Amino acid sequence: MKRITIDQVRTAYAATNLKPTRSAWRTTDRCACALGAMLVHAGFQEPGMLDYPMIAKIFHLDPNYVKGFLAGFDLDKERTDYSCFLSLEVKYTLFWRGFDDGMAIAKEVLT
Repeated sequence: MKRITIDQVRTAYAATNLKPTRSAWRTTDRCACALGAMLVHAGFQEPGMLDYPMIAKIFHLDPNYVKGFLAGFDLDKERTDYSCFLSLEVKYTLFWRGFDDGMAIAKEVLT
């Protein structure tokens, strides 16, 4: 399964001169979340206009992984804060993988 790596995110931030932030695809003061920076780097100037399936297709990812990645990167919560999903662990395996990756990358770029 394809995943988002810290190197991809760092490259996107460096190439676009965007600053890491949470909960914003892209702001007027040159900030963006990780996927926002990656989308701008890929040529999409309005990343907030794209939905999960489109983003997944652009980066060859599963849409559930994309949703999880955004949740992990943007929300700054531990996995247990999503206990409503825990009973659906099998269905949401890709969500959780994305969530864990998003949390790990957020810790790297937002500190």
